[in-house]
Amino acid sequence: MAKGEKKLDQSDSTSNGLFFYKYISSTNSTNIFILFLTARLVSVYYNLVWDCDETYNYWDPLHFLIFGQGTQTWEYSPAYGLRSYLYLLVHYLPIFPFKPFLTSKITMFYLLRFVFALIQSYTDTKLFEGLKKLSQSDKQSFRHTHYFYLVLNLTNVGMFLSTTSFLPSTFSLYLITYAYASIYSNNLISSVFAIGLAVLLAWPFVVILGIPVAINFIIYKPIFNFVKITAISGIVILVPLVLIDSFFYGKLVVAPLNIFVYNVLDTTGKGPDLYGREPFSYYIKNLFLNFNILFPISILNVLGLFYQYLKNKTLCKNASLTYLGMFLWLLIIMTRPHKEERFMYPIYSLFIINSAILLALGSNYLVKKHKIFQIVPNMVLFIHILLSLSRLMALLFNYSSTIAVYVKLNNQDVKFSSAHLNFKSAINVCVGKEWYRFPSYFFIPEKTEVHDWNLRFLESDFKGQLPGYFKEANNFSEVIESTRHKDKLFNDVNQEVKERYVSLDKCDFIIDTDNFDDKKFNEKTKINWKSLGKFPFFDSVHNYSILRSFYIPVLYEKNVKFTHFNLRVRTP
Repeated sequence: MAKGEKKLDQSDSTSNGLFFYKYISSTNSTNIFILFLTARLVSVYYNLVWDCDETYNYWDPLHFLIFGQGTQTWEYSPAYGLRSYLYLLVHYLPIFPFKPFLTSKITMFYLLRFVFALIQSYTDTKLFEGLKKLSQSDKQSFRHTHYFYLVLNLTNVGMFLSTTSFLPSTFSLYLITYAYASIYSNNLISSVFAIGLAVLLAWPFVVILGIPVAINFIIYKPIFNFVKITAISGIVILVPLVLIDSFFYGKLVVAPLNIFVYNVLDTTGKGPDLYGREPFSYYIKNLFLNFNILFPISILNVLGLFYQYLKNKTLCKNASLTYLGMFLWLLIIMTRPHKEERFMYPIYSLFIINSAILLALGSNYLVKKHKIFQIVPNMVLFIHILLSLSRLMALLFNYSSTIAVYVKLNNQDVKFSSAHLNFKSAINVCVGKEWYRFPSYFFIPEKTEVHDWNLRFLESDFKGQLPGYFKEANNFSEVIESTRHKDKLFNDVNQEVKERYVSLDKCDFIIDTDNFDDKKFNEKTKINWKSLGKFPFFDSVHNYSILRSFYIPVLYEKNVKFTHFNLRVRTP
């Protein structure tokens, strides 16, 4: 805390009836960081893996770099080179030193999530400090902005879901949060470098979010300085990126350029639309689910900023640039045919900032009218917290079995629960129609000198392209040989590859959803299986959709019907 900061906070004693406002405004940055980290640690442990892209494009390739085994998508084929190995190595470095000390690969999975929690907590703290400066610069209007940002961030389900995910869009969220924190702190060079790192190392499309950063820089410095800093940042990031990726692929590769060309410039009918096209309403529905009333509040902040401009005849630059960033991203991403929830992750902090600003403006305006209006911002916070909690409970109650069943697989009494497994060198864990809910190879028991555990795919109703496999590697040279290997089965048109499937008689374990007892399942498959665990899983066919999205006490308990994630082992 800067000298004199406490005195400044103490002079700002008006809390407008906001709970814990005085404590939050007077506490130091370390305590704020601890608050953020506490919330993120809950996400570390309880958050699920929601996107198969997270599993097969990031967790599994990282598992391959560490353990020499994992699935591979076509994007990692040297024929296409869309993914960056430097991005994986950035995540590899903080956890690899702990490998000799950990008894379970699952622990390493959660260790990396803990690293995510630390990073996001740090950037959130930086943004809180920047918003605190905004609150102090104009106490008549923005006094409570930092308070609202903290409370909304800590209790928002969208932040819970996004901040511990292993995705470039989440990595971009960290860097965008830091870049916009730098805008509020007037740290010009840091904001430009953060955007450059997000664009080149994580996701090139977040260059859109660099426009407000560029405007902010040019306001204070000549445009030549911006060009110079941008060029230096680009060289510092791009040179090691190209060198490392080209080494792993065995040819010249510029991964961010390749992914940009594939997603934007391809005119051959390929591209992301092969993986689904969604209506415009997709993001509106999704943002309501993850931000509830904050979604419209953040959008309506443009009216609050406009009113503030009319009243003071001056534009709040930082707040306006934050809104511009959010608006540009929504304008571009919402109009693209291929839509996914994770595409909104980079601006999740911006939704929180804009909501906090409008609540601060509205709170100060209403209290000036009459103190009875103090209840309004507290009601907004209460509704947001209640809906976020209801949403989170529904997700965890309905879908937590997607990880619980794989944790069960790693139990010592389960791994060799059938006598014949002791005499098998290769043990196959098979997944069928639920292949896209597989959390990662970190949840497949570790390979030993005697037993080689593998994930295998059974044919199902899905008729697109499933992942292949990296060639297993026992040392660094074999890792490089595998990353340079061109698997001729891969294609970039999402065409089914039947060679990826195994027959049921090749499976030692099956993990899938159904409600069969052992006898019926054995009759259906004509193979002897024994159930080792059944975990309730929301049955979307026989339930009200509202109960899929929100937990409603009593109504949920009385009406929800479950299918089950079943873990079965083959018996002699």
